[in-house]
Amino acid sequence: MIKKIILIVLVLMLVGCSTNEIDEEVGNVSIIHEVGDYSIITPHEVSMARYWHGDYLSRYDAIKLPKNLKDFSKEYFNVKSNLLSSGLVLTKEDIITLQKRNSEENSYSLNMSGEFSVSDVIKVIDPYIVYDIVELDFYDSKNTDLLTGISLSIVMHSTVNDDNGEYELSDDILFNYASSVSDNLYNYMKDVKQIDVPIYITYFASSEKNSTLPGVFIGEKYYDNEKITENKINEKWAYYPSNLGKDIDPNLASEFDLIKKSLHNFIPESTDIVGLAHFIDDQCDTLEIDINTQAKTYTEIDAMAKYVNQLIVEANLVDIEVIIEIKMFEDTYFTIKKEAQSHKTVVIDVS
Repeated sequence: MIKKIILIVLVLMLVGCSTNEIDEEVGNVSIIHEVGDYSIITPHEVSMARYWHGDYLSRYDAIKLPKNLKDFSKEYFNVKSNLLSSGLVLTKEDIITLQKRNSEENSYSLNMSGEFSVSDVIKVIDPYIVYDIVELDFYDSKNTDLLTGISLSIVMHSTVNDDNGEYELSDDILFNYASSVSDNLYNYMKDVKQIDVPIYITYFASSEKNSTLPGVFIGEKYYDNEKITENKINEKWAYYPSNLGKDIDPNLASEFDLIKKSLHNFIPESTDIVGLAHFIDDQCDTLEIDINTQAKTYTEIDAMAKYVNQLIVEANLVDIEVIIEIKMFEDTYFTIKKEAQSHKTVVIDVS
């Protein structure tokens, strides 16, 4: 636990140093500025819906979903003029209401009643598709009391069940479904919650409990008064090494294999190396690498960190953000980070 706390503190220090963190007092709150990302308001207010998310989002989606929702929101809510906050409009009770089945008494519901087509030949009755809604709020950087926009994610199961079994829903089916119910969510925010700001809604196909990969965003819709725009999103995750990763980006697969082979030759004991890559339109923007070694001494793991750092600097990964954790028996001893569009790395010893 102590080691994890030290790691968090050091990472926060790294982020602060690398992005010129500045504190600013505005009324009764402070603003922590971060270049290239949303500044945040402190003290941090806790979302009233957090307990629902904690119970129902997978451990992957609980982190990856809000993080990537924030990044997608940058196209609609400028990082310089907007501050980021937890979602404070929707409560747990709102989410419970919205994920109930549609009825005369619950016209805003995001789950339909009746027959639903899984394919041309398979239909299920009363499928439970939408099970969560994740929210981020944005405030004016000059007036922290002024709400300027809201980002939401409609979180959907990628499978449905009936008495005959379980059926997988394609991204196209989920996109069309979310597109049809997103107006209900928008109208709920406008009519029930009395929100009158631009609203950005994304469609998210979750990772099921037995999945080894995070879920993916498959679509988006932006509401700005009478103007509505909708697009598909092509997001993917892939492990390296894997056939899926090789199919999506064979060049990245080759680079990863070179790093893995070099590390296996570096230390005689077994070393496990796994990469998790994030893709938008089949272009990798982030690669997370976990290295779990059985080094016997600090000197060995220190040497490994320096060697890994050199491999990353020399690899053809300049366009990709790379984040590495070097562990021994699941305890993290070193972290290495390389920003996208750069060869520069930062190595942190947390042993």
